[in-house]
Amino acid sequence: AMLLLLGMARLGSVIKFIPDPVIVGFTAGIGVIIWVGQWRDFFGLPAVSGEHFHDKFWHLLQALPDLHVATTLLAVISLFLVITAS
Repeated sequence: AMLLLLGMARLGSVIKFIPDPVIVGFTAGIGVIIWVGQWRDFFGLPAVSGEHFHDKFWHLLQALPDLHVATTLLAVISLFLVITAS
C-alpha cells in the first residue's frame, strides 16, 4: 500500500536522497534476518521462542545439536541442485 501511494504521488525520486550505504546496510540486514529465519526449516529444528532477533538467533544456535538429519540432508541436496542447475 505504501509503495502504491508513493508511486501515485510521484515520490519515487525521494530515494536519491538516501545514501547508498544506508540502502546496502538495510538490504543486508534484511537478508541476514531472512537467512537466520530459515534455519528452523532447513535443519528441521523445533520451534524456538524469542521476541527479538537476537533471542531467536541464540535459541536456534542452542537447538542446532538437535537437528533432524534427514531434513538437513534433503535441504542440502535441494540447495545444491538449485545452485548447480542455474
